Amino acid sequence: VARSVVQVFAVCSDGLYSGSGTIVLDGSYVLTNAHVVTDDYGNYCALSILAADSASELPVWIADARVIPSAYDSDVDLAVLQLVDVIGQPFLAAGRDPIEIKNVVLGLGDEIKVLGYPGLGGDMITMTGGEISGWMSAVGHIFYKSSARSGPGVSGGAAFDATTGEYVGTPSRGSTLDVGEALVLILPSNLALDLLQAAQQADLPPTPTGPVHPLTGLPAVDGYVDLPALVVKVGNNDSKSLPQVGL
Repeated sequence: VARSVVQVFAVCSDGLYSGSGTIVLDGSYVLTNAHVVTDDYGNYCALSILAADSASELPVWIADARVIPSAYDSDVDLAVLQLVDVIGQPFLAAGRDPIEIKNVVLGLGDEIKVLGYPGLGGDMITMTGGEISGWMSAVGHIFYKSSARSGPGVSGGAAFDATTGEYVGTPSRGSTLDVGEALVLILPSNLALDLLQAAQQADLPPTPTGPVHPLTGLPAVDGYVDLPALVVKVGNNDSKSLPQVGL
């Protein structure tokens, strides 16, 4: 699953930030925290997605991303992003299995594993373990509290049931207790279901399903992957799809 948990790099009006995310649905979407993709004023940031091929490798850029407004909820701190290529066309993260999101209910003491990209740790993905320590009620929803260690950068990552391996939620902001121990807030998986449905129903350009160029990731022309289609703007509104030979 480490290949499907990604780093989200955000260029915002008030600074540069990083968080984590999970590849979901058909592989062209990422689930993350809402606070990872907006600045302090609620404006969407420019987003890049990085991923690694193994837990021992540094993540590299695989795509950019854009927030889907209808799949963004600041109250529950969740957002769904659409992956896009360098020219803004939908992008499929081939070779990275999307994580299945379904309603999974945990009990007190259940053990979980949390994956994400903390700011501390050389930018490599990190896994920590803990248990469900309790619940918290806020904005009309119930959230998990967990003893799993977290930190800046892990927000938006993925929490899994340590026994079954099922995705159980999204780690969000942590809090420090008076005794000095930290608890991380886990947003239960069911909170993402409506947003994922909204993302699928959003009026977005279709994701290419045919052959793509191995270097650019752009859709092929007439089925040939050595002739990717490039969109060239003509005037203000017209566009033509032209083959680019030799790439």
